[in-house]
Amino acid sequence: MNKVNYTNLGGFPLDQDNLAFLQNSYSKSFEAIAKLCGNKTILHGVEPDGSGNITAGWISYNGELLPLIGGAVAPQVKITETVTAVIFEDNVSHNIEFVRVAQLVLVGGDFNFNELKPLLSLDNMLPKDTILHCMKDTDYIAANFDAGGYGTGPEKGWRKLSSAYPDAAGRVLINIAEADGRFDEAGKIYGEYAHTQTLQELASHQHVYSHGRVGGVDSNPNGGGWGYPNNINDRSTEYTGGGQPMNVTQPSLVVFMKIKL
Repeated sequence: MNKVNYTNLGGFPLDQDNLAFLQNSYSKSFEAIAKLCGNKTILHGVEPDGSGNITAGWISYNGELLPLIGGAVAPQVKITETVTAVIFEDNVSHNIEFVRVAQLVLVGGDFNFNELKPLLSLDNMLPKDTILHCMKDTDYIAANFDAGGYGTGPEKGWRKLSSAYPDAAGRVLINIAEADGRFDEAGKIYGEYAHTQTLQELASHQHVYSHGRVGGVDSNPNGGGWGYPNNINDRSTEYTGGGQPMNVTQPSLVVFMKIKL
């Protein structure tokens, strides 16, 4: 940031150019901060006080940092400018002080009051539809998200991912793959928690069939051996396996997910 060195002795030659240099130095810096904060953003204060009034504070509007005057709740915000004139040594009056503020009005405002959004933290500046993973417990979630999953207090501007996309509850996220019909669109649901294999999904295999012998003689009551392959359908192995679905969930860590509104 630009600055002026006032430590030199000998009489500082203060003039209008010096003052303009100082004003441009800090005003350009504040403009950059305002653009960073976004348009129609509450930086500080501007909160209901419980008695029908809004507290004073600061907002960012149209690339400018402005104080907002507190007062009775009103539907619109108006930007006003007060100009002060001073008579110079040549007896000519010049406008030199320009004070700009935001205030609440009933009509004739520059924008609606409900368009102001609080800048609670830098993560609220993230683009719409950004998904964040957080380690938040159930008490925190219940205290800061309403019944519709919308954030309140420090979570304002966010919503539970499982509320915005109910089918996302209990699922991991997967990267989009435009060439794969299963994963070619954000929001698609795929996969299962458990799966019961079908006969076609089993690996090709054989069962070894062993038949008994009594006293060294084939135990086939018909004699003459079992008669493979002609009588192969007359015998079968015992059933085994419970037919229960197997768990296909990958090793997981449970986190809380929220999506930017």
